[in-house]
Amino acid sequence: MSDLNTLFLSTRGRIGRRTYWLALAVLFVANLIASLIPVIGAIAALTLLWPAACVISKRLHDMGRSSWPAIGITATSALFGLVAAVIGLLATNPATVGVALAMTAVPVLLGGLVALVGLALVIWAGVAASDAGANRYGVETLAFPLRF
Repeated sequence: MSDLNTLFLSTRGRIGRRTYWLALAVLFVANLIASLIPVIGAIAALTLLWPAACVISKRLHDMGRSSWPAIGITATSALFGLVAAVIGLLATNPATVGVALAMTAVPVLLGGLVALVGLALVIWAGVAASDAGANRYGVETLAFPLRF
């Protein structure tokens, strides 16, 4: 269990490509299952951003890179998630539906741009080569804690 906590809740350390893709698959499935429950799914999606940032951070560390891009994308995604929640709440009241519609254009465009940049980061981190040997983020990579 400690390895799972380290993998999903800490930004420290390094992971290889296999562990990275397996961890992202676990997070994707968890998000997919949570999305089946209307309100709880949205909250779960926001809470799963931190484990995703931790996994991406470790992969960036394995490549000798800083984790700040992953943290930045995660924080921006959380912000747009909260904006979407506020707009959704405004849309439930007939008196504020017009305000909600007027507020959607900019967050949708900027949120889409952040999503594209985040997707590019996820793919790049998943296909780029690791640093051979030790780097400033550690010596060895963390293996995926579960066997399949």
